[in-house]
Amino acid sequence: MKAVRKFISHFTPLSDTESDRLFIKNFPMELYGELYWMSEGGRNIDRYQEKKILILDIFTFIYRNSHLITNRKAQSFIVLVLKFINICSGIEDYDPNPLLDSISNCITHDPNKVLFINENGMCNFFDNFIIKNTESIERFRTMCQSLYQLDRGNNTLLIPKKLTKGLKDIYAKCYTPWHLEYEQLYLNILRMISRFGLLDDIEFNANLLYRNSLNILTRHTTTNLAFFSIEYLAKIWSGIFNCSKNTFEIDGLERLIHFAALFSIQITRKLTKVNDRDGKFSLTKNKIQRLYLIYFIFMAFPMIDIRRYNWFFKVLKQLHLSFQKYIEMYSIDDIPTQDSYLILQFYAKSGLILNIPMSFNDYQIFMSFATRLYVDPSLKLHYLYLYSCNLLNIQHHLNINESSTEYILSMKNFAYDLILALSDSAYIDKLQSDSNLFMYEYLKSHDISAMTKDFINSVCLECESYLSYVVENRIPEVYGHAEYILQLHISLLIVNSFNSSTYLDKMKRDFFMRCLHENAQTVLDSKSYPEKSNTSSEIISHGIAAPQVIKCCQLSFEDILRWFILIYEHKFIFGRRDSTFENCIFLFHL
Repeated sequence: MKAVRKFISHFTPLSDTESDRLFIKNFPMELYGELYWMSEGGRNIDRYQEKKILILDIFTFIYRNSHLITNRKAQSFIVLVLKFINICSGIEDYDPNPLLDSISNCITHDPNKVLFINENGMCNFFDNFIIKNTESIERFRTMCQSLYQLDRGNNTLLIPKKLTKGLKDIYAKCYTPWHLEYEQLYLNILRMISRFGLLDDIEFNANLLYRNSLNILTRHTTTNLAFFSIEYLAKIWSGIFNCSKNTFEIDGLERLIHFAALFSIQITRKLTKVNDRDGKFSLTKNKIQRLYLIYFIFMAFPMIDIRRYNWFFKVLKQLHLSFQKYIEMYSIDDIPTQDSYLILQFYAKSGLILNIPMSFNDYQIFMSFATRLYVDPSLKLHYLYLYSCNLLNIQHHLNINESSTEYILSMKNFAYDLILALSDSAYIDKLQSDSNLFMYEYLKSHDISAMTKDFINSVCLECESYLSYVVENRIPEVYGHAEYILQLHISLLIVNSFNSSTYLDKMKRDFFMRCLHENAQTVLDSKSYPEKSNTSSEIISHGIAAPQVIKCCQLSFEDILRWFILIYEHKFIFGRRDSTFENCIFLFHL
């Protein structure tokens, strides 16, 4: 031991590769055996306390530079130290900084990183040294970030059983006074596991992680702390939702709010960087999944007590404003049509629900993109969805007179375009050959898989009930323009038909076209509509009289647009294309 001490003392200030190699090659085997025995828990060793420090000093010496980071024999000392600090109860008055320097050098070689990761080295190091030397905590955090940025080519060296044990050990300490540090370490490991697609191979309690995630989210929204943890959490949960063994699902409004908030904060942060010219915003499959989950909260918005979740409203507004700036700074024309549509669809829905007026610049961008959709018959239904959201937004903030000639013309145009969209041959062929609409081909299998079908259906039914409630309880208005009432009737017929079926056959198409281009009242009274009863004042859906009757003076074109939007979302985004609403068919007397 004395010779080893003397060698270390003499050569530590020097940078002599050959001397470092000789130290490893000629290390005393008897001393190594004693140190190994200590690392296995043996204590009946002569001068035990001195040799505790010696183990650490030997490692510090070997990895004080990069000479031996790839040396296989030197790796045996990594294992020795990692085992020792796992059972060590700490060393009083030991300066961890030289050891930190050597660990930082050591883990520049990925196989050495793997040893630290498998043996839960950073947790044990924190327990033994950092807690007693808090001035080194920032260095420790930086080193942890470096350690778990393991190259993908070395992930096969990770041992799932050891990772599982390490996670359990760390999580057990997340309820101590040092919970923030253990929490960050836990997330670093889970993020790495998720990045390598190993979540199916690791055992961990997702419900406990969810509770921990709520604590992090609360700290962020109330104190703006744990900003990096939010970034990690979003990626970790995306990985969890996509792994085949996942049993954790979003099955209620509260969970939906929490994950929508988590993903909103993460995407806002990414957009902020991009808007500051730092990076690029690409719609990866995980980002698309997060956006649709947030999108679903906009559908469920009438169910949320905004007074209780006022903080959540602020989070969503920040996300909307970040997208607004992104759309203003970057050309939508430079990204694929499918990505452009998702961004504008999300932005339009967000602005409508959050009651944020559309700027003139936004309107120009939307019209430019909408024109691209409009000229493609198979995409006209997408155009109408954007059009409906934007018209509702504009109408709400500009107080447009619905019975004006210009507005009635826009109603006619909507009805005409919807007829063309639902009767287009390319659109119908797509629906008959595939279960999903253009640009939603892979949505059901991946992007909304985190939510249970029962929960999605319950939200859609709540939206149906809410829309009906709003109309039924509105103070009646008198519209002096008979043409307005007639166009309401026609538009409602078409949208109700859309609820019944995703396309129009030739008979229905011709009937609706006659309503638009001939004397509409005469056509409606002619009993020529295939699903029309003997009473011209009733609108029939599914061949039976609807259960609710809404006076025409209570109904507005705005209601019909909202009804169309809900049907579209139910059929093509969150439900199935054969989904129908049974209890909110708009029925009125002329």
